[in-house]
Amino acid sequence: MIALIVIIIMIGIIILLTLPKDNEMIIETPETANEIDTEALKERFAENKAINEEYVGDIVFESGIIDLPMCQHTDDKSKGYDRYLYTGWKTMEEDPFGTIFIDPYCDIEDSKNIVIYGHFLYPDVDPQRKERFTPLASLQDEANYEDNKYFYLLLEDEIRKYEIAHIYIAQQSNDPINPLEEGMYYMRPDWSYDEMVYYIDGLNEKEEYDTGISLSPDDKFVTLICCVENDDFKKQATIAREIAVYEY
Repeated sequence: MIALIVIIIMIGIIILLTLPKDNEMIIETPETANEIDTEALKERFAENKAINEEYVGDIVFESGIIDLPMCQHTDDKSKGYDRYLYTGWKTMEEDPFGTIFIDPYCDIEDSKNIVIYGHFLYPDVDPQRKERFTPLASLQDEANYEDNKYFYLLLEDEIRKYEIAHIYIAQQSNDPINPLEEGMYYMRPDWSYDEMVYYIDGLNEKEEYDTGISLSPDDKFVTLICCVENDDFKKQATIAREIAVYEY
């Protein structure tokens, strides 16, 4: 049954890829959405929600390098960062790989920036470099960008499509008050226009390479966060702008 659902979802995504692609937001009409097997998506969501009430959807890369469920703990936001760090979302038991989770202070519906965390794992525990957010490290090499620049958030009643715009290494410090460079606070859910202009200028300056895409101050976007190998005071921030929403 699970295999069948996965196949159906992949067929749905293939259909999505045949829809118009441009730089403007696309809100699909019911007629277009009906071309997707939305019942399979709803069934998958309901099954996972029954396992864990804090399940909110899946993050799926078009290339297949990441295809994982996400959770978010918002009841006690101060504990939201630790809840899934080393916990499996199905059993809520200890799991060294942890669970992909959304920042507890982000509002999935309304926040400008959705911040999503996942572990980068070392070869001794992940020899094939495929677990959690480990594959994101490959995007530090420009040669891997084009094949991996699109991903989706599969949510309860919509699919959001994203295009990676910036990859940069955020320098941290051991200062708990100011842990990141001024103006580059990637964990912020909401930004003013002026803050976005400053942030985008910083991204363009600090990014690993020019993807040919950049955020604009009016964009909604996702920030994927994982550790950087052999440096405890750096994080890789992979920032992608929302380019389409498929409602169902």
